[in-house]
Amino acid sequence: MKNSNGEAGIDDMDTGKNESSSVGPKEDRKVALSRAQRFAIQANVRFRVRGERLWREGVTENISNTGLLFRSNEMVQKDSMVEMTIDLPAGSKFAGNAKMICQGKVIRSWEYVQGFGALTAVNIKSSRLTRR
Repeated sequence: MKNSNGEAGIDDMDTGKNESSSVGPKEDRKVALSRAQRFAIQANVRFRVRGERLWREGVTENISNTGLLFRSNEMVQKDSMVEMTIDLPAGSKFAGNAKMICQGKVIRSWEYVQGFGALTAVNIKSSRLTRR
């Protein structure tokens, strides 16, 4: 997936590979082993840039132990620190009564349909799970 600047999207970015890569088999294993397993969980997320009062809303696309990807109505500046709360859905192994509270750094944000929303990738720096 390419953003409006022609940069690679989350799928290209996560593997560390591109078409001109000269990575050999040994390096491929290192990339594959270091990538956190992602779970396709759609959950409501509230987020705000650190220091701002306004909370915004979005929906997660996937979550791992190191990061998450979510959709929202606007892009978030790369390198921004964000605070997030995620309502984990019923049917997950957390029984739908859990909320994840976390802080992280935006590593990428791009429009997925021009003028109609953005995808934001966040590297999680700290998190905790609470029961509602």
